[in-house]
Amino acid sequence: EPIPGCTDPAVANYNSMANYDDGSCEYIEGNYALSFDGEDDYIDTGVSISEESTIIYWVKTSTGFWFLANFAYWNNTTAFFEFNPTIRDDNGYFNEWAYSNNGGRDDYAFVIEKDHRDNLWHNVTTVFHGDGSGTTYFDGVSLGTDNFAFTDWDGASNEKTFDIGRGNDNYWFNGGSPNDYGQGEIDEVSIWNRALSEQEVQSILAAMELNGDEEGLVAYWNFNEGNGSTAYDGTDNSNDGTINGASWLEMEIIPGCKDS
Repeated sequence: EPIPGCTDPAVANYNSMANYDDGSCEYIEGNYALSFDGEDDYIDTGVSISEESTIIYWVKTSTGFWFLANFAYWNNTTAFFEFNPTIRDDNGYFNEWAYSNNGGRDDYAFVIEKDHRDNLWHNVTTVFHGDGSGTTYFDGVSLGTDNFAFTDWDGASNEKTFDIGRGNDNYWFNGGSPNDYGQGEIDEVSIWNRALSEQEVQSILAAMELNGDEEGLVAYWNFNEGNGSTAYDGTDNSNDGTINGASWLEMEIIPGCKDS
């Protein structure tokens, strides 16, 4: 028996019982981001980050954003990797930290000593090459490549999947729970299962939006739903994220030079 309704799961009036689309889907037009209050807002994506991967997102803050994202792998307190990028709330510096240990601590870290509490959109891209090294780009500029000690993510006995908007300064490998939540806006988050080249990173930044079918794209959240508690994945992989407290913000990204 035909059951009419909206068959698009990415909109609020999706009808899971419908077996044909009657054109009733209510699409919200506009460009949205998610705003985080710095107290308890975050997104649980459930997505695993592979040893070879790329993470891309845009962030804007006027207060500092501690932390931007988090994932971790660990066996014990001497074998771990924990990813905690941040825009510091005390001086606005961008710090990309990854605490790493495999019998001897060897952190992956980059710092930009400039105040980024400017309420402007900034892009952060981290490329993990699959060989124990990573390259970080800030607004498309490479900060260099660094190595880290704990590289056997696939063989780790414990994992914390990718969160957006919170981190764990108590450390998962110590049994700690998340204790730091960022304040600001985040948009256009994507995760890839391959190490993008510098040329590919530049091309994505120039396009600003993805189609969702790019090679190696695991998950893509553009946050354009405009309502609800689900961040729908723009790929066919159904990696929908659960929004915990973050609020919708209608906005517009205006590309161009921000260097005064």
